[in-house]
Amino acid sequence: MITVERVLIRHKTEAQFLSEALAGDAGAVKAVIQSLYSDDPDGRQAMQQTMHDLMDANLCMYLISCLGTGRWAEHWSIQQHLGAQTECIDEALLSVLSTDEYVWESAIKDSVLQEALKHADERIRVAAACTLGMRGEGEIIPALEEAVENAKPIWKLRAIRALGALNDARCASALIKALTLDQGVYHTAAVQALNKLGCRAEPAWRAAMNDQNSHIRWHAACGLGDLGDAGGAPLLAEALFDEDSHVRWASVEALTHLGKDVIPAMLNALSCHPDPNPGRQAVFQALKGAALNCPQERARLKPLMECLHLPDACKEAPAVAGRILRE
Repeated sequence: MITVERVLIRHKTEAQFLSEALAGDAGAVKAVIQSLYSDDPDGRQAMQQTMHDLMDANLCMYLISCLGTGRWAEHWSIQQHLGAQTECIDEALLSVLSTDEYVWESAIKDSVLQEALKHADERIRVAAACTLGMRGEGEIIPALEEAVENAKPIWKLRAIRALGALNDARCASALIKALTLDQGVYHTAAVQALNKLGCRAEPAWRAAMNDQNSHIRWHAACGLGDLGDAGGAPLLAEALFDEDSHVRWASVEALTHLGKDVIPAMLNALSCHPDPNPGRQAVFQALKGAALNCPQERARLKPLMECLHLPDACKEAPAVAGRILRE
């Protein structure tokens, strides 16, 4: 039984059910669960408020174990009995465990969750890591990165959301990798988190331009372009020669968006490529786009554009680019 004298219990019936559920009463367990997935928002809130009112180490460990394993009582699994309601119940628990209504809850939860990271059951460790991330614990980032890679689908998503909730530049690399998981909920959650980071994600975007995975390089080119900072131009200019055409054209779009200030970076990259043919069309389009609204630049680049336009003359392009740079 739970004994708490710190606060006035707001909901006596819910408190009784929760106390009996913690003691192992199957009927009380079902009553608690039914409250958490009820269509009645007042009923859900009453049970969640009661969890806050009665929060102690035993209850916290019970809830994180239920969250991780889906088992609320011996031989009773919510996945087996409830199916679709499972996610609603989990979200209700995550809300209770990741937020505090009372100051004294914080120390209890943080202590229990840190211990849960050492639990023998991997499901409980993952649940604890995601909950700590939602609570703003930055040191949990490595565990969240591992969850994004290896956890079950729903916990991959929760780990991504936890990384986003941290709003920490150290999360950017893991979020970029998460972009490659799918084009659905993982991708959406990662994009939202990276957008929230904004320019703080730039070092991670730059590093990702050299990733072995072409899909990640494509995302990196798009990300650098979206930032609107010409500082990433040298990497984007080099990516015009990437072996993957999708990366090349993402870089074209990014450089075009950045405008005439990135032209020197493109000229420098081209001058360093003895055989520019693989990136010829990409360089041509990127230079054309960047100089679109600048007649002076278009005139300066005209000899180079003529070389790039014709495959047979393309071999002269690096030397021409070098001369323009020195002018």
